[in-house]
Amino acid sequence: MNILITGSDGFIGNSIVKEYQKNNHTVFQLSRKHDGENIIKGDICTTTYFDNIPDIELIIHCAAYTDTRQISADQQKFFNTNCLGTANILNLTKEKQADLIYVSSCDVYGIPEYLPIDENHICNPITTYAASKSAAEQMCIGFCQQNKLKLKIVRPFNTFGPKSPEYRVIPTIIRQLKHNESIKIANTTSKRDFIFVDDVANAIYYISKSKNDSKIFNIGTGRTLSILEVIKMLEKILNKKVPIESPERLGPIPELQADISKLKEIGWTSRYNFETGLKEILNAN
Repeated sequence: MNILITGSDGFIGNSIVKEYQKNNHTVFQLSRKHDGENIIKGDICTTTYFDNIPDIELIIHCAAYTDTRQISADQQKFFNTNCLGTANILNLTKEKQADLIYVSSCDVYGIPEYLPIDENHICNPITTYAASKSAAEQMCIGFCQQNKLKLKIVRPFNTFGPKSPEYRVIPTIIRQLKHNESIKIANTTSKRDFIFVDDVANAIYYISKSKNDSKIFNIGTGRTLSILEVIKMLEKILNKKVPIESPERLGPIPELQADISKLKEIGWTSRYNFETGLKEILNAN
C-alpha cells in the first residue's frame, strides 16, 4: 500500500513512519524541513506540493501545531495549521481518492463527565489547541461524508517516548531529576493515561487494517498514573531521589483515562508497560 504521512518529522509522525515501513508499505512523507527519497517538502498550510504527491491509497494526517504552553502559544497558528492546514489535506484526500486517518487528541474531551472516557463522551474543549483539533475533526467528518471518502479519527491520550517535546511533563521531570537539586512541578496528584509513542503508532496500524465500522478510536492503555507515581518510578530507575517542590495547584482536569474497548475489539494490545517506556527514553538520551 502507498501511504502519505503528514507531520513525519514530528514526535508521533516519525514513529508512524517506522511502523508502516517495518510492515513493508511504501511510505511517502510530507515534511516542512526535509526532502529526499519518498520525502516531499511542503507545508500543509499551502498546496504547492500537491503536484509532487504520487498516487496513494491512505493519508495519515499527523501534522499539527501542538505547543500549548501559554508563554509561547501562538493562538492564531492553532487554527491556521490545525484547521486550514487540515482543509488542504482534505482536498488532497479527495484528489487522490484516498482513505484518511486523522490524528486528533484526547484534549477534545475537555473536563471528563465520567471515567473512563469512551468515544461517545461529549467533546467540550477548554483550550484553543483542543478547540482547533475538535473543529478539524468535524471538518473531516463532514467533508469525508459529503465526498464518500473513508475516514478514521484517532484520539491518543498522553503520549510519551524518546523525542517527546521537552516541555511535556515526563521530559521535565527527567531533566530536573538528573540535573537539579529538586523537582519543581505544579502538582503531583493529577492522573493521566500515559501511552508509549510506538504503541500509538502500532494502534494506528491496527486501525488502518481493521474492517471495524467505528469512525473514532481512543488510543491509550486504560490505566492511569499520578505525577507522583511517575516521579517515584523515575527515582527508582535512576537510583536518585531529590526533594519535590509543588504548590499542589490542581489544573482543571484532575484525571484522564481512556476507555479502549474499541481497540481491544480489533485485537490490539499495548507492547510497552510504563516502566519499559521510561527506560527507552533514558536509553535514547
